[in-house]
Amino acid sequence: MPNLKLTELETLSGISFTSNDLLYIVDEDTNSSKKITFNTLAGASITSLSAYNQQNTSNVLFLSAAIDINTSNISNEGLELDNLENRVNTISGVVDDNTTKILAVSTLAENNTNAGITTDILEVSGQVVELSANFLAIEDNDGIQTTIQSTTANVDFLSGSIDTNTTSTNHNTLHIANIRTLSGFSGTVTTASVTQTKHVPIVIGSTTYKLLLAD
Repeated sequence: MPNLKLTELETLSGISFTSNDLLYIVDEDTNSSKKITFNTLAGASITSLSAYNQQNTSNVLFLSAAIDINTSNISNEGLELDNLENRVNTISGVVDDNTTKILAVSTLAENNTNAGITTDILEVSGQVVELSANFLAIEDNDGIQTTIQSTTANVDFLSGSIDTNTTSTNHNTLHIANIRTLSGFSGTVTTASVTQTKHVPIVIGSTTYKLLLAD
């Protein structure tokens, strides 16, 4: 590599570092320049954090899709329940009508009007057949209960996945804190404060190094 000033070197972003990349540092104990690999300086924590972030992204995408599916299922169930409510209201109306007719039959029986009784009994029989058909239609919707149970199971699974994501996020925060602790650097470097005379102290073992910062 030709001789270059520190400010003339190519700048690498954080995500482009590899384990064998070399960093230029100054050993303040011996007042000499040395080199250190990125893997030795950062360890495996960065790789672990990257894996956590990828997993969390996958989990969030999966949860989002599952929530959309459940929302659609719940909407469909709501429509089906509305249909059932309409059927129940229809049946209630038929029952009320039948009650009125039965009372009329009772009145006719008391008055011994056999012809009127026969007519009303036939009409009541027709209403009973209609009631039976409506009850059968409601029984045909037993599948709704199965779908609701499946939706409940999906909601429980989503709750478990959200708890897992929360735990992973806490692990990410702990790894970042460990990296700052190992480096021994607790300050904040801003663009305005970075010059060729600035450095970041890095403690590895019992030795303190200075990581030079370019303009």
